Amino acid sequence: MQTSSWRALGCALIFAAAAAGGCSKSSSSGSAASSAAATTSAATPLQTPTQTAAITSLVTPGPLARGPVPLAFRLAEAGSTPLQVEVVWSGDAGVTWAPLSVRSPLAQPAATAPAPGLEYALQWDTAQDIPGLAAEVLIEVRAGGATLRSAPFAVDNEAYATTGGLSRHPYLQSTRQDATVIRWRTLAQRDGAVEYGESAALGQITLGAFAAEDHEVELTGLRPGTRYFYRIVQSGQAISPRYTFVTAPLASVDRFRFLVVGDSGMNNPAQYDVAQRMAREEADFFLHTGDVVYPAGGVGAAIAEYDARFFRPYQAFLSRIPAWPVVGNHDLYGLFGQPFRENFTLPSNGAGGNLEELYYSFEWGDAKFIALEGNTLFQSSATGIHMNWLSRELSRNTKKWVIVYLHPPLYSAGQHGSNPALQANLGPMLERYKVDLVLAGHEHNYERTAAIKAYNLDPTYPGLVHVTTGGGGAALRPITPNAQSVVTASVYHYLRFEVAGDELHGEAVDLQGAIVDRFTIHNQ
Repeated sequence: MQTSSWRALGCALIFAAAAAGGCSKSSSSGSAASSAAATTSAATPLQTPTQTAAITSLVTPGPLARGPVPLAFRLAEAGSTPLQVEVVWSGDAGVTWAPLSVRSPLAQPAATAPAPGLEYALQWDTAQDIPGLAAEVLIEVRAGGATLRSAPFAVDNEAYATTGGLSRHPYLQSTRQDATVIRWRTLAQRDGAVEYGESAALGQITLGAFAAEDHEVELTGLRPGTRYFYRIVQSGQAISPRYTFVTAPLASVDRFRFLVVGDSGMNNPAQYDVAQRMAREEADFFLHTGDVVYPAGGVGAAIAEYDARFFRPYQAFLSRIPAWPVVGNHDLYGLFGQPFRENFTLPSNGAGGNLEELYYSFEWGDAKFIALEGNTLFQSSATGIHMNWLSRELSRNTKKWVIVYLHPPLYSAGQHGSNPALQANLGPMLERYKVDLVLAGHEHNYERTAAIKAYNLDPTYPGLVHVTTGGGGAALRPITPNAQSVVTASVYHYLRFEVAGDELHGEAVDLQGAIVDRFTIHNQ
């Protein structure tokens, strides 16, 4: 595309923004019902020739937007017919429409492109059009008689108090089908509550502590697989914008996504780079395979260390998807994991005392996830309350998928090597009950083993795959592949998984977004 043609397209899209290169504005009779007056302008003809009016895609924000938000759409491949393009929005379910206030195009499309066509990106200044709240917003692209409309989403530009407010932003814990825990910290001892509802209008409230810095509120009576909007309030005044989360789905659901990262708690550029990549993913929750906080689990400065090494790096998504961490050896150095237990709200294992939350299980759809404290308990003894608990979890399981995760790997070609004690204590039980996958950290690299079959002699049993993911931020270490290794890499990375019926698809993703490894596990 020539620069002059792109400028013409820019004039067509930047309705009420500052004129550039001779763009002109004209009035329009359309308006949108919202808390803001609609910007008036009309789209000018697009001078770039296009072959057809087809609009092949429209990408809008997720369920909730605030401030400047990116939008993108595609038109069919360039041809010979001039085309007029409009991008408009509605805040009243499509009854009335208005042009967008666009800050600037984000990218210039190429002159030609393969199907599905040329992509145009722009940034909508939602605060100019909607300075308050619009609970249901639609975007529509119109080109030569064709239209493409987005799914509805909410726009929240309501003001909220920042003075005396949050020192740690909200994070989700122990999300179930009918409940979730929301935690946050304030700069001083304050009262706290959560306003929430199934739309951005909210409508319900659950009160928390009257005077506290560390706040923990459980929302109950929720519906499975349902999106909720929420915000934090203090003395009746909002101190956060709106956030969203989705409850755990029905037990029969066997399609969902999750992320995994490990050995991250360094508060360094590598950790932030991995976290920023993770924040772009659409996932239902994420697992952490341990060493959440180096060097000693936050001992002596638990709040500050957890803020710097966990809550700030992952802040972009902790408010919308729950974290399910397992304790690492560095986390245990802090008073046998006391700061770990204080900063997270995890399911009970019934052991009580300082063993609570160090191992636990949770369910998501048709899958069970089991987190084990493999640094001491499950490594040192094959008997005891922890092993009895694990036996019950596996023998009584009714879920299609079973995924176990812990910090030290059973099998490894890394610096620490394989762990014979964990193999002896856990291997027979994991293979007997046909666990589908074991995830670990500890080694600062990536490794996927072949399906290992050391204890289950059933000829139909394919074996158990072990994946080590310790590339979340700590200094990388070399790895020397052995006979059990399928893929190894000393690289910063995270994992993304998709459960899809009888298949589990996994990918290891590096800092550039490249796929380090891709694999599929079939349900046993």
